[in-house]
Amino acid sequence: AHLNLNSYNSEGEILAQSNIELSNKDQYFDFNGLNFPEETAWVEINSSVPINAINVFGSNHSMASYNSFLPSRKGVLAKTNAEWNTVAFINGNDNSADILLKLYNDQGNLISEGNFNIVSHAEITAVFSAEDIGEISHVSYSSSEKINVFQINASGDCMLDALPGM
Repeated sequence: AHLNLNSYNSEGEILAQSNIELSNKDQYFDFNGLNFPEETAWVEINSSVPINAINVFGSNHSMASYNSFLPSRKGVLAKTNAEWNTVAFINGNDNSADILLKLYNDQGNLISEGNFNIVSHAEITAVFSAEDIGEISHVSYSSSEKINVFQINASGDCMLDALPGM
């Protein structure tokens, strides 16, 4: 398989490109060896054949991963009992994406909603503490373009998990 990797900053500007050749059933796990710039927010992988990829997040104390997923136009992010949560929206398209977020409580009542736009190839992240989330039980999103959405949840120095938008 021939892999073309493009790294982007959060504003959607391409920072670097790398190419990797893999033989049948090979695996590659060394993005540090590709020397992507420190400003890299996300990496686009284009392959000559179907591949399976995982996203790995971590620190010196904990690591989390989830299988890569297909982008979608709508989904849901669930509340967790973590001390803090990070939500990321990535627009890997050539067009900007208009996003509508709706926040709901445990009874399913709409608490608030809002719109925002993500330019082409950009990423927007938001970090929330448990106090920030309050009575919100889940968030639904819909988009004019297919986007990737995930959340990273953490507590203390030990617990870290990553979940794609459902």
